[in-house]
Amino acid sequence: MTTTLLLAGSPSVSSAPATAAPPFGGIFSRPPASDHRPDLEALKEGAKTGLIPGKAPLDETSLPRRRRLLVDLGPERSVVYVNGTKVGRVPYGGHVVCQEGEKVKVEVLPPQGLPLTQFLVCLGESIESRK
Repeated sequence: MTTTLLLAGSPSVSSAPATAAPPFGGIFSRPPASDHRPDLEALKEGAKTGLIPGKAPLDETSLPRRRRLLVDLGPERSVVYVNGTKVGRVPYGGHVVCQEGEKVKVEVLPPQGLPLTQFLVCLGESIESRK
């Protein structure tokens, strides 16, 4: 099917058939929507079981957890840094989010003297840094 346009004062102009693909790429050159959409049934089933299609299943130890952190290292009122972020002063009681077995860097910066650094391992419910 062809479409004919008539412009005032000019000869008739014929355009390309309506079913022809455009001469450029873009949204018209994409595959049909059914080719690139995820399988919704598989995703629903994965949501019920906790499994995501194409990914390894997660276990409890691989997920980060919030753990209690206690720091009593160095002189009173020394500044405490956890993984490079200032979190408070000694004695410090707070929380840190880490995976089981992950190392957490605790730095204590006293008012005078050299900083104290400890690497603690996330195990159990709480992590303690003591003298």
